[in-house]
Amino acid sequence: MSSIEFRSPFEVVCHTHSKLGPLLAEQQEKVREDNSHDACLTIGELVDYGTRFFGQEVLFTDTDHPAHVLDRLGIQRQELGNGSLEIGIKRISEGVAQRASLIKDHFPGQVLTGVEVDILNREGTLDVSDATLASLDVVIASFHYNIWKLVNPGQKPTALDYVDSIVEAAQNPHVDIIGHPCGDLQRSYLATMKPEDWDYLLEIMAANKVAFEVNLSKYWRGGEKIEFEKQLIRRAAEKGLFFVLSLDFHSLAPYAAYKDPNKVENIFVSSDYDTNLQMFLRFRTILKQLRELGLNELNILNIDKLQFLNWLGARNS
Repeated sequence: MSSIEFRSPFEVVCHTHSKLGPLLAEQQEKVREDNSHDACLTIGELVDYGTRFFGQEVLFTDTDHPAHVLDRLGIQRQELGNGSLEIGIKRISEGVAQRASLIKDHFPGQVLTGVEVDILNREGTLDVSDATLASLDVVIASFHYNIWKLVNPGQKPTALDYVDSIVEAAQNPHVDIIGHPCGDLQRSYLATMKPEDWDYLLEIMAANKVAFEVNLSKYWRGGEKIEFEKQLIRRAAEKGLFFVLSLDFHSLAPYAAYKDPNKVENIFVSSDYDTNLQMFLRFRTILKQLRELGLNELNILNIDKLQFLNWLGARNS
């Protein structure tokens, strides 16, 4: 393992999930024991191990799931449903703002504050308030099928709901990135969905300079959804969209172990270590594929830190 050489092209590590850990001082951080999708390391560990892996000058974006704010405060996620959506959004927004304040205080210049906000309905409602989103550095908006069902009891989103909700979210001036656009596509959607059904969304994103996330943790595995996404990526590149390449970190332990297997004794080691290692081994192949689809150093924002920050500045001006 140590003989394998890898150097990340990223100067900005987008889409990370982490716990606050010691930043909460005496407050006890709570995590759902059954939630395997929760972050498995603290923000301090992410910065420490991620810097060793990606380099001293790397910039991180902190984009945890809003619902985890409820988990860690010991509040049931049903606060988002059962007619109390407004209360749930208010509580989540307060927690997201608190998190951002702590990160600004402890990691100035290293970590951009942000969130991976959920798209809750066809109207593009998000589970963090606009006022809180406006105070953050980076906002990713993602469609998560299970969150949608939680907020809309008894309803299953259709393929039209899926695309239309992202169209609405992409028009929110505080949304910078659409996260894993094809990540929660259902098999039934793909039976009738065509790439051209997404053209209006891609045009909206291009007009608003909203970036299209290529989520490498999903992309490298391939499959029907990724074959569909490749068609969208090509169309998006042709329409002049910006892209971010992300690894959607929930645990850096597999990546840290790959870099230095003697430095992970105190961090949870993911059970999918081998699949993460395989992803890195295929990384150059993935980049070659993406170049063939129209991605390059000019439209991949997080290859260059200055390019990324200039894009954010232009969006926020």
